[in-house]
Amino acid sequence: MMIHTARLTLRPLDINYLDTAHRYAGDAANTEYMVHLPNETKQETEAFLRRVTAEWEKGSPAFYELAVVLDEQHIGAVSVYLDESDRQVGELG
Repeated sequence: MMIHTARLTLRPLDINYLDTAHRYAGDAANTEYMVHLPNETKQETEAFLRRVTAEWEKGSPAFYELAVVLDEQHIGAVSVYLDESDRQVGELG
């Protein structure tokens, strides 16, 4: 899955984004209002990215984590978590 506009691209978040993901995921000020962040170590970020990659590989993922790429620069992520009962409703974050 990939969404692309003239400047912005959303594509599957995976281990290839380890350094750039940890840059924002490990920043306490940047993640002040996020539930599961900041990550204290790069290993925590790596474990998260491996879990996300495994979810993408499922036939019917329970959630999607997308890298936000602006002008070819990875700047963040967005997620969609689907409702467990009918998978017709989700939460965007």
